[in-house]
Amino acid sequence: MSVRNTGMKRRPTHPGTILREDFLADYGLSVSRLAEAIGVSRQSVNELLRERRSLSPEMALRLSRLFGNSPEFWLNAQRAVDLWDASHSTQRRRQAHSAFGCRVTTVGLTKDSCASSTAPFRFQRTCRSARSGPP
Repeated sequence: MSVRNTGMKRRPTHPGTILREDFLADYGLSVSRLAEAIGVSRQSVNELLRERRSLSPEMALRLSRLFGNSPEFWLNAQRAVDLWDASHSTQRRRQAHSAFGCRVTTVGLTKDSCASSTAPFRFQRTCRSARSGPP
């Protein structure tokens, strides 16, 4: 059984922030020393710490070996951020389109063609904000 965390009002902490604030300081590591210890470039570590890069499964394995925790710890932190970002970008798009009075309609479908489970569904978005695109 899973417990849904639907009431979270803020973005989950990025694994780069966890690494920067909890691990580098406690272990007295610099970006260069961390990069050398896990066998990646300083640029990769720096981009992760600055939240410009997602944590990959390979990086999770490297960090877990160095710090003695599990790769799941790192991957779960990244998954939470990814889900939050995906859910909120979808909501923002939906809100922006509804603010402009947009609607989605089906195109090229008749009653007969919809009966087939393999019928291709195409959608046309009628949107006043089409010139500027979704935010």
